[in-house]
Amino acid sequence: MGYKQVKGIMRIVLAISSQVFVIAHIYEGSQELLMTLEPLRLEDGYVQVTEVTRCAGEASLVTVRNKKRHGYSYEITLKFKGDWRGVKDVEGTLVIPEASYNDLDDLKVEVDLSSADSIEASEKAVFCQELRSFLDPIRDKLQTFEEELKAR
Repeated sequence: MGYKQVKGIMRIVLAISSQVFVIAHIYEGSQELLMTLEPLRLEDGYVQVTEVTRCAGEASLVTVRNKKRHGYSYEITLKFKGDWRGVKDVEGTLVIPEASYNDLDDLKVEVDLSSADSIEASEKAVFCQELRSFLDPIRDKLQTFEEELKAR
């Protein structure tokens, strides 16, 4: 193998290594931003995200005509805790089945209450509906994340 071939292979390896680093940074950046969500004030209480328990999917960095194009598609699970209508320490998870780059208008959230035994079934539906208002702040954080990616 000649010097030029080795040099070409090293460039490819370095380019792949830098892309893997950037993809890892994309993943970590999205988690960090979601942890900065402000507590959500509800009509009769509040809830706060306590942990990003899952952020699975793909992140990509593609260079086309010397322009970097970022992308991601994640399934995100957020753990929350709060108080509602006199019930203390209500816990559960918010699942965003698909958060994709440049497609945040279609975000959906699924709510799972894990410690709301003292809340009646009809009241749980109201509480879950109120929790869906977390979508706007989540969308804002992901939009900020996308703007940071575009600036790179």
